Amino acid sequence: MHKRQSLASKFAQIIVSSQINAGDKRRWLPSLVACVIAFCVPELSIGQETRDHQIIRKMLTKDQNAFRVGNGQTILDHRADHYFVATVPLNNGTPDFHGLSLGYTKEEMKKNVLDPDWKGGPGADALQDTALDWKSQHEIARIDIDGDYAVALSRIEHAWNDTTLNVRKNRGWNSIWFMRKIDGKWTYVTAVGGISSWNRQTPR
Repeated sequence: MHKRQSLASKFAQIIVSSQINAGDKRRWLPSLVACVIAFCVPELSIGQETRDHQIIRKMLTKDQNAFRVGNGQTILDHRADHYFVATVPLNNGTPDFHGLSLGYTKEEMKKNVLDPDWKGGPGADALQDTALDWKSQHEIARIDIDGDYAVALSRIEHAWNDTTLNVRKNRGWNSIWFMRKIDGKWTYVTAVGGISSWNRQTPR
């Protein structure tokens, strides 16, 4: 643990505090996101890894696996009751924080991932389709922990064959996660999605 007080974590404590209402959270988010980006770009060195870092990394892996095969309950279990996602539009590839908006809440997510017709993305059947050849990878580039509060920067990327266009498509994005340890369990409380993203395709 660094001796310095983590400014990013302190902001996270303020934002996720139950004493701050949703309107205040949205007003604080642009400053918070800018602060977190400034502190989250460098990668962690091996010497800084703790058991909490490892748990947070494994939680993202479980979360991504659940999204791929449509395990909605696991997705919901990783998120606090008042979890919500904010989105940042890109302007010529650069995050435009003046366009920050509320993406969706846990209640809205719940309706989607518990819908019997929702099979995940891409879903178990598509994962077994050799023609599609769906591949997915993810990593956490940075984690900053201060007690029961944490912020993390993730990179998620998907690749698959478009058999109609006969190209290999690649889509990815970076997101910021805000977490708290609640009753001894790390839990997502807020996320800011799409602070950077990319779409590419190559002929097969």
